[in-house]
Amino acid sequence: MSDTLPQYAAKCDAAIGVTVPDFDCDAGTLVPTTHLAGGRCDRPNRLNGVCDPGSRFQVLTRTADAYVVAHCRKKGLGARRYGVCPALRAAGSRSSPVRSERPSRPR
Repeated sequence: MSDTLPQYAAKCDAAIGVTVPDFDCDAGTLVPTTHLAGGRCDRPNRLNGVCDPGSRFQVLTRTADAYVVAHCRKKGLGARRYGVCPALRAAGSRSSPVRSERPSRPR
């Protein structure tokens, strides 16, 4: 049996020592996309190398031990809608980045 999302989140929080807060994708900074043509651009996102015009990025938590950021991928969807919002955590030099995919929903 799989963990529920709250159970999984609690395990992640315990492992990295910070809580991933709720967030609004539209509050993030617009990710620059330039020279877009045919689905390609000169500055694709770092996560998966895809150009997602309208995507947003924001730092959710920043402590001495961990950063929590959100990259909300637009995926061509309409206003206040995003495809998948990975919450990325990179905890100091002791830990490698962790990626947690979660669907976006308007707040």
